[in-house]
Amino acid sequence: MTVKIDEGVGAARASLDAFFSASVLRHPERPALVVHGRTWSYRALNAECAAMEQVLDAMGLVCKRCNIGVIYAKGVLSYAAVIATMRTDNVYVPLNPKVPGERLLRMIEDARIGALIVDTDAVVSEGVCAALRHASPLKIIASASYPSESLASALKEAPQHEVWRVSDCGHEDWERHSYSGAPLAATALAYIIFTSGSTGIPKGVPITHESACRCIREAHQLFETCERDRFTQFSALSFDVSILDLFLCWKSGAALHVPEPSEALVPMSFAVSHGITVWSSVPSLSNFLLKLRLLKSNALPQLRLSLFCGEALPAELAEAWITAAPQSRVINLYGPTECTIFATYYEYKSQSGTSQPIVPIGRPLPNLQSMVVDEGRVVEEDDVPGELWLSGDQLAAGYWNNQAATEAAFVRFPANLPQADVWYRTGDLVSHRRGIGLSFRGRLDRQIKLRGFRVELQEIESALRETLGCALVAVVPVRNTGGICEQIVAYCDRVDADESTVKDRCARRIPRYMVPDRIIELDTFPLSPSGKVDYLALAARAAVRPGQTVQR
Repeated sequence: MTVKIDEGVGAARASLDAFFSASVLRHPERPALVVHGRTWSYRALNAECAAMEQVLDAMGLVCKRCNIGVIYAKGVLSYAAVIATMRTDNVYVPLNPKVPGERLLRMIEDARIGALIVDTDAVVSEGVCAALRHASPLKIIASASYPSESLASALKEAPQHEVWRVSDCGHEDWERHSYSGAPLAATALAYIIFTSGSTGIPKGVPITHESACRCIREAHQLFETCERDRFTQFSALSFDVSILDLFLCWKSGAALHVPEPSEALVPMSFAVSHGITVWSSVPSLSNFLLKLRLLKSNALPQLRLSLFCGEALPAELAEAWITAAPQSRVINLYGPTECTIFATYYEYKSQSGTSQPIVPIGRPLPNLQSMVVDEGRVVEEDDVPGELWLSGDQLAAGYWNNQAATEAAFVRFPANLPQADVWYRTGDLVSHRRGIGLSFRGRLDRQIKLRGFRVELQEIESALRETLGCALVAVVPVRNTGGICEQIVAYCDRVDADESTVKDRCARRIPRYMVPDRIIELDTFPLSPSGKVDYLALAARAAVRPGQTVQR
């Protein structure tokens, strides 16, 4: 493979990877990635991508539109894998190494993964090993430090896999071995990201390069990022906002700063010491700083752009953030994975006049249209709640290999017109407000956002029923005054072990972040007038602090 990146690649190839390749040409010596105490220039990171591309080429996986899973560890190999997978015209599928083996195996099989890139030894968890032992034959690309003891043991028990190392194909000059990629069809997929599903089965959301590029271009224009910026990268790579972190940064020719696990625990110190100018996180991470009273006046003087996404943004936090980062724009982003990263935005300004406890989600991007629907009627009045429906160029075509879920969520409106636009039913309750746009009011179903992750409470209930063998389980979120979910509390009619043991058993079925913070045995459940479990009463009970009583 001897195709050199040429000057026309950015224009000829409408793909996420082309944003990075164009910056390699414009700013080869500028920093692209700062991770594990080392700074990688665009030239150096591109060389890492080239090494990965050589392996994919030797494996016969160039231009094959193969779904390639990346079991990531936020090391340079993971970031190179994202670019190399896309640049060789394959589909990037991020896989969280911390999820249980059964769930990971289900995602590998459902996505029809043909090749799997495994980052460093640190990510080879028990769940990864279990998934590899039971997976159908795969081509596995491991880092040069392979084999680790745990991975070697897992592969010894899984001889069906073909294993390659990045170092097997050498590591030669990037200019001779970078793959520039061919022009792509509008329907060419860039990535598949899995979200939580109410049935206990994760749903894959396939997003095209065209949709993702539209979103990144709009963000670049709206937020005016440039090569002098330094971006944070707090989000998990299996969370779709990471696509914004990576490719908005690299389109701008800027540097992506990845915190070590210890640094992620002190995000403000990390931002100050690295001179961060663009902050991106879920509100709960920043709310942690607010609780610790760290958002003091001018505490973050270098920030010029702060992006909050994945959860409702409390106005109290936004106001405190402006005090701590007075030079920064504060942007609230909203958007389900199905609408490509983010669909609406609202810029919060100090004393902006809104009395709402939650910052509005604002107006849709130019690529999208929105409408509020209540019982089949389009709501046009102010402050009347209804379900938010979205349509436009950033919409996914549906769920991966899940026609039933696609038909339920992606609908035509008006329904009696065969050529009507397809709309995505978000399940979010919103309302219009003149001069502001859309305001978030809650969920229609029992789906929540927890530390940036989309979680179906029914999935947790199902896991607890299977774990404990009990009949009655009710899981409720506990929210703070700003509306952010801080805890998950589970009530069960029978608990056969101590809480710690039950949590460990539960974590074998669902990701650790979904395991309830408290598991409480309850003899009698409160019931609504219709005879159903009264979730509101349970939520009120869960929110009671020691020494308080439930208001009746």
